[in-house]
Amino acid sequence: MLLLERELKDIQKDHDGSVDAHMIDRDIYTWRGYIKGPIQTPYEGGYFILAIKIPEDYPYNPPKIHFETKIWHPNISSETGAICLDILKNEWSPALTIRTALLSIQALLSAPEPDDPQDAEVASMYRRNYGEFVKTAKLWTSTFAQNQSETREGKVSTLLEMGIDLETATKALQDNGWDTTVAINRIKAAQQRYVAPNFSDNQLYLRGYGRHWGEKITYSVGLAYGSGLLLGGSFGLVKGVAKGGATRKLFINSILNTCGTYGPRLGNGAACVTLLYCVINTVTKLSRGERAGEDAYIAPAAGLAAGALYKCKGTWPALAKYSLGSAAAFSAIDYALRNSLI
Repeated sequence: MLLLERELKDIQKDHDGSVDAHMIDRDIYTWRGYIKGPIQTPYEGGYFILAIKIPEDYPYNPPKIHFETKIWHPNISSETGAICLDILKNEWSPALTIRTALLSIQALLSAPEPDDPQDAEVASMYRRNYGEFVKTAKLWTSTFAQNQSETREGKVSTLLEMGIDLETATKALQDNGWDTTVAINRIKAAQQRYVAPNFSDNQLYLRGYGRHWGEKITYSVGLAYGSGLLLGGSFGLVKGVAKGGATRKLFINSILNTCGTYGPRLGNGAACVTLLYCVINTVTKLSRGERAGEDAYIAPAAGLAAGALYKCKGTWPALAKYSLGSAAAFSAIDYALRNSLI
């Protein structure tokens, strides 16, 4: 099974488009193959679909392959799609792969062998009237093999035409066995529900200025405010408990007052510093170019400027509390993200 998974990935990594394959219904032993018609042959411009059934003792026995697309060829049955090819029979070797078999079938389209036919009628026409054979083969190709929507490129194109971006379309198809219907349904379901951004994909600062920059700012500022509110409230709770009160009512009021004072104070400060940071960091990148996001000094510089603007009274305690703290936090985040630590 691991061998087949590796072979399938190798075929799908080959982007020349000459051959392709994918699983059917997530069954590793049942594939569908695709062959592009060779140039300067009657099959040029055609996309041919093949059914592939792999035995459990593969690679010691060959896969069973036949054409699902109708084709006019002396070594391929025009009725059943059966293929007359030695490597699919007695000349098979465990050293061969399914990709090798598909390429060999493609080569057979370029070089028919009418003296060893699978379809006697086609072979007879090939030997007797080659011009008529070419005309018929081209007609069959244009009639039966022009639907590219079943190929990998065709499936991606279908999703692109629906307004889905290339990265999302490709990943959805790969994750769902290149089943177009399932991939589309999964994408629609994901679009209908809100998913909190993944930390590694939606950083707490703006790296670049893509189409999700508004979501990143909202998420970053909201997270900063919530964290500040929690930390400030915790500090207020400790301070209120330490302060105490003459009665239980005064004691509770003391805790509520300190929590209500320090929570919003720290939350608002963290949110404002984060918002300023996002603006400064993005403006810096825009002025220097997108690759400037890899410069290590941009994050601490933006953090310092954000903290200084928020507490512009100029006192050293305020500068240390907001500016240096912000710079240190964002520098740590930037380093961790750039080095794939989080």
